[in-house]
Parts: sequence; C-alpha cells; structure tokens
Amino acid sequence: MAANTPFATAESRSARSRYLWQVRINAAARAAGITYSRFMEGLKAAKVALDRKILADLAATDAAAFSELVKVAQDGLKAKAAKA
Repeated sequence: MAANTPFATAESRSARSRYLWQVRINAAARAAGITYSRFMEGLKAAKVALDRKILADLAATDAAAFSELVKVAQDGLKAKAAKA
C-alpha cells in the first residue's frame, strides 16, 4: 500500500523526472553512437559536472552542444583506458 503523503508524492514526481531525463539523454546518446552508461562514464572520467536535468535539456534543445559533450565523453573514455 503506497503512502499518500506529500513526501511520497514529491518523491514519486522526482523519480519520474529522473526517468524522463535518462530516457532523453539515452535517446540522444544512442543517436550519436554511444550508450547512456558509457556516455555518463565518459563525462565522469572527463570531470564534467553537469546533472541529468541539464544534460536532458541540452539533448532536447541543443544538438550541437550535446554532440560536443559526446566528444568530450569519448575523449574521457580514451583517457581512462590509457591510464589502465
């Protein structure tokens, strides 16, 4: 039985938002030839500190900026592989 409290409602809304952001990022990343998990791993390796909300907005509204982030993520993955 789900609790019908303001906190539970807000938590559910936040979870739906995070899911939607991930779907948008994944769709744009796959269109650019990289998976969501590899994209996020590459951004982390490149020390890019953008949250999912911003990434999803860029994916939906600014394809050029998102493609630059994909390049940064790919470079981050290459640098990470070179360290290992």
